[in-house]
Amino acid sequence: MITLLCQQASISIANALLFRSVQAGTRENLKMIAAQREFLEDARRSREDALKATKACIIIRLFDLCSHPS
Repeated sequence: MITLLCQQASISIANALLFRSVQAGTRENLKMIAAQREFLEDARRSREDALKATKACIIIRLFDLCSHPS
């Protein structure tokens, strides 16, 4: 009976340690996901800014061409 109790205690401790390890891994994964979302949002904003700048440049060039035809 004591042997069974010791085995169960050992299993419980091992499970608790494994669970703690999984929790730590999950926290790290969540941090990485949050960082990736931030980088993705920054990239999206940069792309939008680049597109706006390109459109503005095209409009200015068209306006110059219309104002000063060759």
